[in-house]
Amino acid sequence: MAEDASNNIVGTIEVSGCDAKNGTFDYAITVFPSHRGKGHAKDMILTILKHYFFELRYQKATICVYSFNASSIALHKKLRFVEEGRLRNMIYTNGTFYDEVYFGMTKDEFNLFQQNPLL
Repeated sequence: MAEDASNNIVGTIEVSGCDAKNGTFDYAITVFPSHRGKGHAKDMILTILKHYFFELRYQKATICVYSFNASSIALHKKLRFVEEGRLRNMIYTNGTFYDEVYFGMTKDEFNLFQQNPLL
């Protein structure tokens, strides 16, 4: 669970699929609607990446984002995740099928991002 400066719960980030042998992990993130657009998702993602890459010695993070979630796709691109694949028509909601879009980032790519986050 993630909290803001006033100790309000703003969302969750869950790590799964940890493969210590190969150094890979997945995560899923949710920011509650009233707390979106305030930088919480970025902070949560960067915290997880720093911990897994530098403390636990993992080397690759992967996330699946549904194609209707334009803000999450934009955030991951801004953080310089690489779109690695797309599974078409994988989720049905509100009368429409949507894709699963997979993004990945390696530890080396994260190091480059940290050196120059404004690129």
